[in-house]
Amino acid sequence: MSGRFILFSLLFPIFCFTAAVTIYNDSAFPLTATILDATGQIKGKVTVAPQHQMKWQDSQQNITTFSETPFTVIFTCPDGTEFGVASGVPQSSFVSANSSSGRHYCKPKKQRQNPRHGDSEGLRNNPDSVGEQIDSKKEVNPNQFKETDMY
Repeated sequence: MSGRFILFSLLFPIFCFTAAVTIYNDSAFPLTATILDATGQIKGKVTVAPQHQMKWQDSQQNITTFSETPFTVIFTCPDGTEFGVASGVPQSSFVSANSSSGRHYCKPKKQRQNPRHGDSEGLRNNPDSVGEQIDSKKEVNPNQFKETDMY
């Protein structure tokens, strides 16, 4: 029993000085949070899904070197544009994307146009589209049309 107490007593200071920040993505976009220490050195990156949170902890590679606080957390969109920046974040704290300063917006991914609304490529490439499939290799005989069919 006393052996466990001594081991715990030796390891307890390590756990006390581990820098950690809880990062909450309260936006509608997947975001990457980059954590910088007070000197501007990148300490880590985490990708957080919308409406999820993650706890970032500084790795203890060298136990004698601890992160300089406060931290700066930079939230970026999937396309690399900046969503927001949270400055002055103390260790063992909570930070949310929408509480950061910035534009709080990411460009949505481009979606294919509905084939019914003028996207002829959609008709050609979408097997589930309504109507006849267009065969781009089929040659059209100009003599098959009557003059009255032309407009």
